[in-house]
Amino acid sequence: MSHQRFTERSGASRPTRALPLPLRRGNRRTPRSNRGLARNQASRSLLQKRPAKPTLPRSANASKRRSRKKTCARMDWSSTRLKASQSFVRALKKRRDMLPALYEGETLYSLLTATQRLRADSRAEVTCATLFGSPVAGLRHDFPSHLDEFSRRTRGVFGTPEVLAMQHSVLPYFTAFRNQDVVDRAIIAMAGNTVNRLKFILGLPASPAGANYPLSFCKTCTDVDINRDGRAHWHRIHQLPASYLCPIHHELLLTSEVRLNGLGRSQLFLPGDQDLNVRATALELTPDALPILRRFSALSAATLTKSLPGGFNEASLQACYRFGLTQLGLLTPAGFIRANDFVSAVTAHFRPISSLSPFHRVVSTSCSSSLLRLIRKPRNGIPTLTHLVLIEFLFGDWERFVSAYRWESQLSLSFNCTDLLTSRDDELPPTDFASALNRIADGYRTNQGSLRALCTAEGVDINTAMRWIGRLGLADISRRPRVVTNTVRRLVVSLLEAGHPLRDVCAQTSLSKSTVDRILNDNSTLRATWKASALERRRKIERDRLDDFLALNPEATMPVVRATTGIGYSWLLRHDRLWLRSRVRKSVRTGMAEHKRVPRVDWSGRDAQCLAALQIVAESLELSANEILKAPAILRRLPKLPFKPRLERLPESRKYIESLLDDLRDLRAAN
Repeated sequence: MSHQRFTERSGASRPTRALPLPLRRGNRRTPRSNRGLARNQASRSLLQKRPAKPTLPRSANASKRRSRKKTCARMDWSSTRLKASQSFVRALKKRRDMLPALYEGETLYSLLTATQRLRADSRAEVTCATLFGSPVAGLRHDFPSHLDEFSRRTRGVFGTPEVLAMQHSVLPYFTAFRNQDVVDRAIIAMAGNTVNRLKFILGLPASPAGANYPLSFCKTCTDVDINRDGRAHWHRIHQLPASYLCPIHHELLLTSEVRLNGLGRSQLFLPGDQDLNVRATALELTPDALPILRRFSALSAATLTKSLPGGFNEASLQACYRFGLTQLGLLTPAGFIRANDFVSAVTAHFRPISSLSPFHRVVSTSCSSSLLRLIRKPRNGIPTLTHLVLIEFLFGDWERFVSAYRWESQLSLSFNCTDLLTSRDDELPPTDFASALNRIADGYRTNQGSLRALCTAEGVDINTAMRWIGRLGLADISRRPRVVTNTVRRLVVSLLEAGHPLRDVCAQTSLSKSTVDRILNDNSTLRATWKASALERRRKIERDRLDDFLALNPEATMPVVRATTGIGYSWLLRHDRLWLRSRVRKSVRTGMAEHKRVPRVDWSGRDAQCLAALQIVAESLELSANEILKAPAILRRLPKLPFKPRLERLPESRKYIESLLDDLRDLRAAN
């Protein structure tokens, strides 16, 4: 119908021009549904107009048969190539159903890259959607999502979502010092459909290292992987923020910025790729920096595979840190932190790496004081890097830290607790610590000194030494009496009434400070008596110290005494000021020496110079009749002087001018 309408409008005498038009794409005159019909009609009309084939000679028929045989041979070769390509496609389909092996410590991003290379997928999103059910879930090299879907599609060959998150990602590093509920929330997020809030849950944007980390690898590890496994892969121990060295080969890691600058986020790479844009870490390290970085790499790697015994506990961790401070002598006998000494020691220890990122935000002079927050109060939510800095400074390695943490965790258990944190193999202390305990026990048994002196010489806390010695049965240590008898109580009361300090009372009676405090606070009269006696005792001591100093320096005045340390001036100024002023003479004030002021201008010399000039002018002075007889009339006739004549400061010149003016007035009056 449409073709008939078209031929009627175009004219029946020219059908050849009407044939190609219905075949044009988008022709308005032929609907899309009728194009096939129009095409068939046009072909049929062309066949009707084609002339008959001419008859060929025999020689021409023979050549035609030979060309037909060649065509059949070419068709057989084409069919052979087609069969080969079809077999290749079938092999490729079988290979697309295969998955590479997931090695120990390999990240899921590395597995996804190897899968794309094995399947020969053109785009990373296709491979990611095949394994994870999302085109971008596995492209994150730190925290992939959709792990539940990945485990279901791989039929659990690589493990459950929890196993994948804890053994094939960097999540354990960031949750090593977090509560179990944070770990559960992180695993649920990675198993779910989105991890957009995970970095905020872990506090990474505000951490010293930030929230984005580059891809890093070790050249030696890559060569070993290729020779052993046939391919390179990403190790998660190289993807940690504080790792500058490989913990296995102790070589500087190579990093890539393809995942940081926005490029390559939708692509997959393996170590050694040319498109990886690898750059070597340009560092100028001192010989002291390499051991520190090596220990940090080992500590960071330990957080991935080793956990705290008994789980994370803020109170046990704080007690562990305080134990480390005690070993370094950074705690006072009363248990207070020597803050200035601690900050100075941390700054000096980490000075070789204080300019490296992210350490410059933790161990620099302005930031190292923030480490005190971990020790002064049990805290949660502190970044892992801050904990590792404190562990490296106090303990040096993970094993010593875990040993101290295990001990503090056992001390925090109740007596009814039957769960043990360690096995029977872990009941012995470390080798170096055991040798120190043996030396302390031998010295105590042979009376070579007090237990405190022996522990101080070995650098071991006395409480820790007593616990281990008693636990291992190395020596029988006499402990403080647990029951205060009347005799001991009377001794304590007499010492307190005499005003002795509490530490002296504890030392003489072998009682703890809490016991002495309890006896002191039981009676308000005893406490008032002790305070008055202690004040009088201290006053006598400080007065004697000042008297001894004045006996050696009788001419000393108050400023001299104030500038001299160790003679009790500060205490006497606060508690016995009247006696202090009566004993020390004041400094004698001396007035300023009188001196004659030297004038800045020599007025007498100017007066003489001006007078000489006036006398010269007066010899030839002639005034007009209408000129006013005043001093300016004479001064303007003076020659140029190096100063302006000020008659109020020039008495002789003023007197001479006045006499000269009087003579001129008399002369004018006479005329």
